[in-house]
Amino acid sequence: MVTALSRAGLRIDFLHEHDYTLWQRFSVLERHETAYRLPEGRPRVPLMYSLRATLA
Repeated sequence: MVTALSRAGLRIDFLHEHDYTLWQRFSVLERHETAYRLPEGRPRVPLMYSLRATLA
């Protein structure tokens, strides 16, 4: 994704990884308030990201 945006002439302003997702993408995810996360004791891995790119 990042490479494709960059090659298209966009500048990556930021890329933030999040250890939660807004939907239960995998059955192992547990609901916590308004998001889904891996259970306690599991490694924290990115499940979603936010990105902003602008015309260079």
